[in-house]
Amino acid sequence: MDSINKGARALTELMDEVPGFGVLVKNREEVKPTKDHGGLKFHVSNGKSRIDYKIILNFYDFYDIYINDELFANSGVGDVVNLFKWLTDRFNSTYCILCKNKMTPKDLKEDPKVCIKCWDDLGEEE
Repeated sequence: MDSINKGARALTELMDEVPGFGVLVKNREEVKPTKDHGGLKFHVSNGKSRIDYKIILNFYDFYDIYINDELFANSGVGDVVNLFKWLTDRFNSTYCILCKNKMTPKDLKEDPKVCIKCWDDLGEEE
């Protein structure tokens, strides 16, 4: 009888809690339980940047996070959620070239990357 991959299930639930994170995750695959509860291996990419991750739920119910093969051991659930939120923010946002404020793609008007407020201000100067 196959055992449930507790780590993969827990990480999938955490990923689903962070809006926009799921679309960044590429090549998600389960890491089978060995001396732990298992987990997930994946990379996050926006087409320009890529970061490889392997996250394992250990027997102490903490997460061992490998970022490009560098280990961050015994991280809590909050650390994992904050990592997912930070990645979502980093990969899904950009900055207006005029005012330098951080904007989501829906707040940008055109290429070059100009926010709607600056775009409207440019139109008023005509």
